[in-house]
Amino acid sequence: MIRKTILLPVLLMLLLLCCARAETAPECIILGETQVSIDMANARTHQLTASVLPAEADQTIVWTSSDRSVLTVEDGLITALKTGSIQDARQAVSMIVGRDTAQLDEAAVARAAVETVAENTSDGI
Repeated sequence: MIRKTILLPVLLMLLLLCCARAETAPECIILGETQVSIDMANARTHQLTASVLPAEADQTIVWTSSDRSVLTVEDGLITALKTGSIQDARQAVSMIVGRDTAQLDEAAVARAAVETVAENTSDGI
């Protein structure tokens, strides 16, 4: 009898501790903007912003670049490293989107890249 009486409160306490530590899962990420233009002649950086919902969820966002020789992203800060041509941009974005990029202009290439990253990010949640 003594073992059952002691064991039950211990199990209840462990259960309460586990429930208290359960984290709220992220449900969505809201990007501060969906299109970015970086002036390569002057400032080669741009700060991205995003938030995770619900607010109780872990707010950690991991930013990364698909080609670190062109740009880096650290804590949301984009740093452009080199310029390229629209053909290079179309080729690069064609590797991550599921559509023909041959006729995309500069703005459309940027939109396609941001949309794909946003979709993949939300799919990852």
